[in-house]
Amino acid sequence: MSVFGWSLPPGCHTLPGEELQYCEICGEDENNCICPECSVCGEAWGDPQCYELKPGGCGLAKNQDQIESHKKNTRLWEEQAIAEQRYAEEMIREKMQPAS
Repeated sequence: MSVFGWSLPPGCHTLPGEELQYCEICGEDENNCICPECSVCGEAWGDPQCYELKPGGCGLAKNQDQIESHKKNTRLWEEQAIAEQRYAEEMIREKMQPAS
């Protein structure tokens, strides 16, 4: 155990449960969310219910910055997923090759 009370394995930088949460509206992490405070209910973080028009929703409209940010982050997540898939496939191919 380290002097800080935790001994994390190599490559692990957070404890379970400390992972960043991402805003469903703008796609940014909770520390960089660009969503404004809801003018109806006062929710301070991009709550999807604030953007719903049905009963229980506040009826806010997404602004252009939120839309562009979500598109950018979605592309990034898709690229990361593809890279992870390629890495996994490469690892499987390497394990399947006969030892020299």
